[in-house]
Parts: sequence; C-alpha cells; structure tokens
Amino acid sequence: MRLSQNTALQSAIKHARYQREQHRVGIVHLGIGAFHRAHQAWYTEQVLAQFGGHWRITGVSLRSERVHAQLAPQDCLYTLEIRDGAKRERQLIGAIANILVAPKEPENVIAALAAADTSVVTLTITEKGYYLAPSTGELAKDHIDLQHDREHIKQPRTALGFLTAAMAERRQQQRPGLTVISCDNMSTNGKKLRQALLEFSRIIDPTLADWIAKHCRFPNTMVDRIVPATTPDDLRHLEHELGLEDQGAVFSEPFSQWIIEDNFAGPVPQWNKVGVQYVADVTPFENMKLRLLNASHSAIAYIGAVAGYNTVDQVIAKPSLHRFIEKLMQEEAAPTLRMPATFDLNAYQQNLLQRFANSALQHQCQQIAIDGSQKIPNRLFPILRWQLQYHGSISLTTAALAAWVRYLQGVDEFGNRYSIEDPMAAQFAAIFKDQRKSARTALVELRQIETLFPADIASNDKVFSAIDGWLKVYEQQGINHAIQDFLLTSKQVKTDL
Repeated sequence: MRLSQNTALQSAIKHARYQREQHRVGIVHLGIGAFHRAHQAWYTEQVLAQFGGHWRITGVSLRSERVHAQLAPQDCLYTLEIRDGAKRERQLIGAIANILVAPKEPENVIAALAAADTSVVTLTITEKGYYLAPSTGELAKDHIDLQHDREHIKQPRTALGFLTAAMAERRQQQRPGLTVISCDNMSTNGKKLRQALLEFSRIIDPTLADWIAKHCRFPNTMVDRIVPATTPDDLRHLEHELGLEDQGAVFSEPFSQWIIEDNFAGPVPQWNKVGVQYVADVTPFENMKLRLLNASHSAIAYIGAVAGYNTVDQVIAKPSLHRFIEKLMQEEAAPTLRMPATFDLNAYQQNLLQRFANSALQHQCQQIAIDGSQKIPNRLFPILRWQLQYHGSISLTTAALAAWVRYLQGVDEFGNRYSIEDPMAAQFAAIFKDQRKSARTALVELRQIETLFPADIASNDKVFSAIDGWLKVYEQQGINHAIQDFLLTSKQVKTDL
C-alpha cells in the first residue's frame, strides 16, 4: 500500500496536525532533490505546523520526472527519517503541494514563479546550475543551455532562463519582486546568483535586468545537513517498518543549520522561529562550512574512493585518515576563518568529526566526489590562497588536491573502475585516454586548463610541486600509507616537479 493523504492517517508516523489544503503555495523551489526535502521543506513544515501561513511549496524538477513519479502518487507526502547511530526518528512532511517537471511543462513553471501568491524562490541546483566559470566567476554565455534559453525564453532549460521569463511576467503584471534564495554550497551564493541572473537577463532585455536589480533580493545563505542519496535498501527497510510504500522518503543526520542574510524583498516564512538564523553577514558562517565541512568532505571522498572505501564513516574510522582530516581542519582551514568571538570553532570541528563517523548515514564517497571541478574552487582554493598569502602550510590541502587528481584516473588502487561525473568529464577522459598515463603526467595537462585552475594558482610552482610530490608517494606507497607516513614524520612531502 502506497503512502498518501488517506493512508498516512493509518500509520504511526509522526505528522503535523494541520490542514494542508487550507494553506496556499507561497514558495517555488527549483531543484527538488533529497537535500531540499530534508532541509528547507523540513523547516517550512515546522512553520506551517506552528504558525500557519500560505507557505506551501511548488517543487520544480529541472531535468527528470523521477521526483514527480516518487511524490505525485503520494499526494506529495514523504517520510524524513533522521538517523543517529542506532536511533531512528521519522516525520511525515507535507509542505510540498505539487511537483512540476520543467521539460514537460515550462509554461506552468513560469506561471508558478510569476503567481501573485509567490514571494519566495529557493534553489538547490548545484554549482554547475549557475553557469559561472569556476576559474573566473564569469557567466558562461556561450554554454549550449544558455544559448537555447536566449532563443527560446518561453521554453527555457535553466534556472536562469525560468527566472528571467517569470520576472518578465511579474513586471508585466505589476507584481512585486521576489526574494530568491540560493541554498547551494558556494561562497556568496546569493551574490553569485544575482550576478548570473542579471547578466543573463540583460542579454534578453536590459530594462528587465534593471527591474530585477531594483525589486528582487538575493540573500546569501549557509545550509548544512548531511543527506545521503536514498537507496533501494533504505526504502525496503522503511516499508517494512511502516507498512507503507514510500518512494519519496529521504534520510538525514540529526544536525541541521540554515543561516540567511536578513535581506528580503517582501514577506518570508517565520523560519527564524523554528531554528533558522537571520543575520546581517553570512560570510563567516559560509566560509566556515565550505572550508571545514565541505573541504573535509571532498578530501574524504577522493581519498576514500581511491583507497577503496565506500562511505565517509569507513574513511573516518581509519585512525590515520581521521587524524589527517582533523589536522586539515585545525592547521590549514581553521586559521583562514574569522568567526564571532562567541563562536567555539574547536567544538564545531570536533562535532564535524562525530558527524562524519555516523555509520547510519552510509554517505557514499562517490556521491560527494561528483562535480569536483565545480566544488574544489569553493572548498580548497580559498584555503590555499590564504595560506600562501601568509606563508603558512599547504601540505594537507595539496594532499587533498592530489587525491582529486588521482581520482580522475577513474580507477582505485585495487583496479576497480568507476565513472567520473563532472561537467568537465569529457576533458578529463581525453587526458586520461591512455590508461598507462600517470596522474603526475596528467597534472601537467590539467594545470593548463584555464577554466579549472585560476591564473593565480596555475602559475604557482609551489602548489603544483607539492601536488606532484603527493602524487609521487601515492604512486609509490598507496594513499593510505603515504598519509600515515606523513603524519608519523610530520615533514613536508618532498617535491621534484
């Protein structure tokens, strides 16, 4: 029996006692994946249950019909299971009102964004969804998707295209501007979204870009919750426990954080009454999350994938790798941060290590490893730049970068092959076409890709000498032993590029 509005009443699962149909849609979310359902929708569910308001969500899938197939037959209800070791807490989430599939019904997506009741748009479209070149930060105007949207603005493919078309409709109908909230892991994510949208919309209509700049707001945010990809085993186990089939279920850790710049165009949900923080400046918190959690996650993912580990908790359970990640945070990442005096940065780092060790999450290294060319510039390059400027250590950061380069070979140290999922996958495949080519040889070619390494890093021989040195010992000893020996000797890796 499938989960639905009717069958949910028969289950023992915890759910809010509010009448869903009495609350209209006030939010449109672009990129309706697992993270949104375990994070922003979870906060919105609490607002609806405690304070009411017309804040239900229209979810938009920009690519596939998968989420629609999961949620539409269930009246858009789904279970959030929070996992902490052996503990399980389940909650029914009803904040989502409907799901639109953008490729099939672009006009309905534009209409939802332009609707009079809509005042907030949230996005989880990943770094590549902004079409900003990682090395320069400039809009990739010639990208095939943006070319399509310029020519077919009423049937767009991208979030930028849909927002532009909807803003044109809002202006024509004399409706207020929107608060557009990026929830992706990028520094100054709101600023970057604003830049990308203004630049794209100016191509379509310069006066529209001026209207957007005047009437819309794009607050910077920091979001944090570990939400692994749902597996078939997860769903089978949940069905056994609930007695209901729930194809839309999501699974997360207990920890959740959302910090939003207090910069809104109009009304927003009372998220600040259910744990969300509204602050004047998000920068310290977004830098902390990117350089501690996300940078560590990337290091864990690439080291783990190359060394043959499947999940984050398996990597962090190895004492030498646990210590490596701890040192990366303490010695190279944390010194780059400027946090409020009352914030306990050491406690935050220890909490991260505990979160990484949560074996109940089964967070796959390969999931985190996706789109490295888009993630690395936001996570590891800022640490490098700061340490280079102040003549600090780059040993641990370059070890993580070397693990990424080694990962791009597409084969682990046991000969098991895996696919590289990345917008630059074709370029990486061309470089590693000869399977006999070493990662050290490939590094020389990767260094020449301007869209991968910005000029200040590409021109720095110290950085690439250190990366090459790590690749050399990875090749000689294997990644586990190389890191273990480094920690034992506490010496810089020798370089000979």
